[in-house]
Amino acid sequence: MAGDSSGSRLRRRVWTSPDGLRESSGISFYDSVLNIDCFGRKVPDGSTRCMPSVPVLANFFKDASCTIPLAGRPKACDLPVYISEYIPSTSQMCGAPPPPVPRVYHVGPAEPAAYYDSSGTCILYPVAAGYEFFALGPQVNYSTFALMSFDVE
Repeated sequence: MAGDSSGSRLRRRVWTSPDGLRESSGISFYDSVLNIDCFGRKVPDGSTRCMPSVPVLANFFKDASCTIPLAGRPKACDLPVYISEYIPSTSQMCGAPPPPVPRVYHVGPAEPAAYYDSSGTCILYPVAAGYEFFALGPQVNYSTFALMSFDVE
């Protein structure tokens, strides 16, 4: 789009062809301070931040009671810096719930085993070769992530 340009912190992600065509990816940005891919998302204080595109927590846990969440990834993938957990919103927006709000954590230490919540029953999960699980580190403050807005011109 004419006039689109990268900022000093948030950089546009673009597709480029050998003959010189350049097209915005349109879905994500690159945060040059945090060295992460990110996308715009509203956070609890009402601001919009460029939140990391990172692994999301699933139904995997560190303990046999399934109370301490873990994140997992294939070992072939790069180790993420952050892990996201999406919290459903309790407010309504035009009669429908808005998108869930992300909580972001630093990646904690690797864990040797994982449990899976199968419809309320916590079972030991056989960790496949080539896959690993991580504990959650400290939660990351939303102010860490670049402010942005969505405007109509």
